[in-house]
Amino acid sequence: MANPMPRGKDVWRLRTDGPPDPITGTRRQVTRTFHGSKMEARRAQRALEVEMDNTSHSSTGLTFADLLDRWLIHKATSGVTVNTLGQHRFHVHTYIVPALGDIPLKDLKVTHLDDFYRSLLHTGVKVDGLAPSSIRRIHSTVRTSLNQALRWEWIIRNPADLASPPEIHRTPPRVPDTADVERLLAYLRIHAPQFYVFVELLACLGARPAEVCGLRWQDIIEVAPDAATNSRYGLITIDGQVSRTLLRTRKPTKTHNVRRVAVDAETMRMLDKHRAEQGAATSDSAYLFSFAEDGSVPWRPDVLATRIRTYRDAARCGHVTMRSLRHYVATRLIAAGVDVRTVAGRLGHSSPALTLNIYASFLPEKDRDAADVLRTLRGKKDDEDV
Repeated sequence: MANPMPRGKDVWRLRTDGPPDPITGTRRQVTRTFHGSKMEARRAQRALEVEMDNTSHSSTGLTFADLLDRWLIHKATSGVTVNTLGQHRFHVHTYIVPALGDIPLKDLKVTHLDDFYRSLLHTGVKVDGLAPSSIRRIHSTVRTSLNQALRWEWIIRNPADLASPPEIHRTPPRVPDTADVERLLAYLRIHAPQFYVFVELLACLGARPAEVCGLRWQDIIEVAPDAATNSRYGLITIDGQVSRTLLRTRKPTKTHNVRRVAVDAETMRMLDKHRAEQGAATSDSAYLFSFAEDGSVPWRPDVLATRIRTYRDAARCGHVTMRSLRHYVATRLIAAGVDVRTVAGRLGHSSPALTLNIYASFLPEKDRDAADVLRTLRGKKDDEDV
């Protein structure tokens, strides 16, 4: 093993033989700068040599499938989340390897990828092919794996950088009618009381389903009644969500932000009743929605998506899904005149611009109201000549 070369206080240069140039076949030196103690630098030097030993062979005989297998192993040890790794594996084994796996890595071209994406539009798992958004996620897996091949010096360019996955044309969100939402809640109140509380919270908070699954009793805060109105309300802290895996781990929210959402007195009474029905032994750290007696295991959001469809069909209440309930909250608030910044904060959007981008189609009515306000400010009447 070569020794690290000092380049300053706790700064070292690591150097070893790298893989041969894929064009000329000549060996190349690989150097890296490392910051740390001498002992840590020696360990880093050894790790670099092992890495270069593993990649010292020419990539001439490697197929795209060989790269993907090695890349998935690398991702599994790089700290990526379970959900992300699972999605990459699904893309690789379901779509990419069957179509492109046998192609030698050095021969993979942009045209291979463009033809692959075009075929997915027509021959996906669904009868009509995959949605453009799904194909772009598959493209992300392809591009990321090939970027790693670049770092390993198995290829000299990434063909995915020039590929053309289909464009996504955003369509307005499908929002359920208020009558359908009320019909579903009425059905659940009788036939599935716990799920009724869950859906009520979705229709009240505007939170993501995984965030509601991640709520614990310690996240519910009752605020002292207002002295003037003597009205009771509460605050719900949303600081995590439940992963869509069998492990049901709790992780940060999508934006990694913590937000507090106000709820009315009736919702607080509903939560009081729900906790009483769970049992007096329920601890503050227990989840609001759990099949375990001690509330230690949260509900899984992916399972609930199937359940709500079953209840919706039984209640005959049209298009109501967990995702559409989030749209329902946003559009009702906007229609009621709540400012977009407040709506964005309640939904947990990273910025009001994102809320505007999604729900812009629901704002023209408010823009007409603004025109009426300006007419009044200018002192004009409807029957005046302009």
